[in-house]
Amino acid sequence: MKLIDLTHSFIDHMPAFPGDPQATLTPVANIDEAGYTDHELKSYMHVGTHMDAPLHMIKDGEKMDALPLEHFFGPGVVLDVRGKQVIDASVFESVKVTRGSIVLLYTGFDHRKLGESRYITGYSPV
Repeated sequence: MKLIDLTHSFIDHMPAFPGDPQATLTPVANIDEAGYTDHELKSYMHVGTHMDAPLHMIKDGEKMDALPLEHFFGPGVVLDVRGKQVIDASVFESVKVTRGSIVLLYTGFDHRKLGESRYITGYSPV
């Protein structure tokens, strides 16, 4: 199985969910002076690449550490939904998705827009 990492690198002032404090990544030690490299990270949970646990939207839902690792990897199916204003069941009509598959909806709203305000607020496929 080929694993594909879809995470964005965490950077200082990573775009944050509106209303959340700005995330910061501050160097606090470097290898030349301290013999090691270290950073201070301040962030709320809705910054950068992340997954929401059921607890985020379901009362008494599970936390991430309660979910089996097998839920987070598997055969992948990419559905190209660029330009669609509404994403509905019709996107699955020409694609076979088997039970246990990880479905990725490719909207085109990827790293090229990271840093633009509409990356967080617009969700526009254009």
